[in-house]
Amino acid sequence: MTMDFINILGIFLTALSLIYAFFENRRRAKLVDYNREHAWEIYRLTTKVLQHLQELQDSNEDKTKSLISITKGEAAAQVLIVDTIRMIKRFEKKFDSETIDIWFKNERIPNESHVKAFKEYTN
Repeated sequence: MTMDFINILGIFLTALSLIYAFFENRRRAKLVDYNREHAWEIYRLTTKVLQHLQELQDSNEDKTKSLISITKGEAAAQVLIVDTIRMIKRFEKKFDSETIDIWFKNERIPNESHVKAFKEYTN
């Protein structure tokens, strides 16, 4: 009688564990998807900021204060881009040179100089 109870309890706990593992796996997958999309959004916005800062830098205004602000903003944007590339690498299902070239062709990576930065993380 005790063996039947132990067997039933074991089967019940195994089934319960499988159900829990299934739901936790789905939750984890959703979190990874969210983080991947968030990383791409941060990258896109940072690229826009960097582009605007570079346009300001190329303008004819010769104000030292503006140039210092632009330089600081550009440095911050560069750091953000590198950090986001690391996030993208972590959460993308496939991250290799071929995929990066496809992203560039599809304009997901809008700047050719960023392709090199992405490829540095393919190791």
